[in-house]
Amino acid sequence: AENRQQAVFKNALMCNLGIDLVGNGIQAFVVTLAPGGGSGEKMIVHTGYEFVYCLSGSVIYNIEDEIYHLKQGDSIVFESHLPHCWKNNDEGESQLILVISPTDAHETPGGRHFLIE
Repeated sequence: AENRQQAVFKNALMCNLGIDLVGNGIQAFVVTLAPGGGSGEKMIVHTGYEFVYCLSGSVIYNIEDEIYHLKQGDSIVFESHLPHCWKNNDEGESQLILVISPTDAHETPGGRHFLIE
């Protein structure tokens, strides 16, 4: 686990669970969010599907202006072309598993979830 690729963003740490899986059409991450941390206010749109599993804490997902409150053990799956963004809604750190399956083999949407504002 120590050799996994990691990226630090504003109030978030994104750990790539399977860098070699990109060729297979899946991008899997463990995301650790500080209180209030998330993808930013700008809505994200990309190809494919997205699966989220909340490991701990509480995360709010805004998908096409519908609000979903994910708590530990909750999951959601949706088509990624629907505008979406999310953030930690907990007073402490929250952690989730994020699995993205883009339909465009050349797209790497993982980074779009943490654009620096």
